[in-house]
Amino acid sequence: QVDGRSVYTRRWSAIMGQVKKYAFRRRLEKHNYSLLGAELSDSDADDSPVTPAMEAAAAAGLDASALSHMEERDFAHVTRGGAGRIAQYLSVRNHLLQMWQKDTRTPLTIERCLSSTPTDTADLARESHAWLQRHGAINYGAIDV
Repeated sequence: QVDGRSVYTRRWSAIMGQVKKYAFRRRLEKHNYSLLGAELSDSDADDSPVTPAMEAAAAAGLDASALSHMEERDFAHVTRGGAGRIAQYLSVRNHLLQMWQKDTRTPLTIERCLSSTPTDTADLARESHAWLQRHGAINYGAIDV
């Protein structure tokens, strides 16, 4: 016993310290929390123009150019499809959000969504519509009279 702690306690503390560091490092790499080398600017000239897709996604609490953590979980088949499939999903999702933003008084039906999206993305449109509705991003407060 050294410093009032047993050898076992010191060894356990050292191991747990390494595990915590490793777990944080994995989260850091996975979610890219790194701010090292990031250049932050307050200048408006550095900002890219805000698009309607960005506005609609922000109103729903989402990022127009990236999947949320919940979307990554619920749309694992999309993430396994690679960057092209993710971009296709984001395009469909943002389109649906823009449709909702244009008229929030009328429920956004799946039929309306399917009529405005290409036929090769109909499956993504159906899944995205259901997900957005389930999570309150569309059709909240709209009453079909």
